[in-house]
This record gives sequence, C-alpha cells and structure tokens, in this order.
Amino acid sequence: MNKNILFLILLIFLMGVVSSATLSMSPPQLDFVGNTGEKICSDLFLNIGGEGVLIGEDRWAEQDFLDRKLSAHNLIAEDLKIEINYLKEINLSGEKIVNVCVVGKNSGNYHGVLLYRLKDTPVKQGIWINVSLDKSRGASRITGGTISEGSEDGFVSVFVLIGILLLVVLIYLVMRLKRKKKTEFSKS
Repeated sequence: MNKNILFLILLIFLMGVVSSATLSMSPPQLDFVGNTGEKICSDLFLNIGGEGVLIGEDRWAEQDFLDRKLSAHNLIAEDLKIEINYLKEINLSGEKIVNVCVVGKNSGNYHGVLLYRLKDTPVKQGIWINVSLDKSRGASRITGGTISEGSEDGFVSVFVLIGILLLVVLIYLVMRLKRKKKTEFSKS
C-alpha cells in the first residue's frame, strides 16, 4: 500500500516537472525571390504555450539541392555566401512576429531550414526556407514588371465570360431536372 502511494506521489511530481511547452511557427515555409545583393524580408509568426527562451539556428543544403532532408542541411549560410538575419535568441511569452531577411551574393536556388528550440527542453520546431536569386537587373526589378498592352485584361474577361456561360448552363440543367422529376411524380 505504501509503495502505491509513493508511486502516485512520484508520478504527480514528475507530471509537474515534465514540460508541456508547445511551440508553433507559421507559415510552414518561407520563400525569398529576388536579385543578388537585394535584401528580401518575410515575417515569421512564433507562438509558445507558456513562456521561455527560444534559440534560433539556420542550416543550409548545397546550392540547387532542394530535397527536404534535414540531414542534407549541414552547411551554414556563410558557406553559400548568404546573409540571413533573424532574432537568434528570443524571450517569449505568447506570440511574436519575427522578421527574417536574406541577402545573397550569388545567383541560384538555395534551400535551408530555420530551427527554433525552447531552451532547456527538447521542444524544437523548424520551417523550410527557399531562396531564389537572379543576377541584378536594375530598373526592371524596381518597377515590378514589364509594361503590357492590356492583354491580361482581355484574358481575364474571357474567363469571366466562360464562368458566366457555365453558370447559365448549370441553372438550365437544374431547372430541366426539376421539371423531369415533377412530371415523373405527377405520373405516379
């Protein structure tokens, strides 16, 4: 009897010691698309159940290796001539938005992972990072695109017209089906 009580007390004590901390991050992936030498930023939402200190680290795979295998991500950003800026240590209670910025010197496609772990616990969470860099193109990047002659507007209006036409056909078929069921019901 005494052993059972002692076991129960020990179990209750251990339940209090076990960390029920949770950590969530969103979005599950950050995509950075831009030119070499350009600072590209994105926001990351962190949420922790309770409070604690988060420690951040990033790991990278070889250039143009885009598989999502954590074991292949054994490089640091400097190896790829990428500069990544984010909060490396965060005292957090609740939720926070963290700004993540990337600058790359060489064009290409890069794949990394950003990991945050809760200090003094095994709780760890990560998100994938995709970086696609082109050589600097100057003014075209500043304007955000090329000048068109309105061809997109015509393209969109065709899809709207097709959508309206399909809606009319659907309404016609539903009405015809109702009439058919009504005549079958009246014949019975």
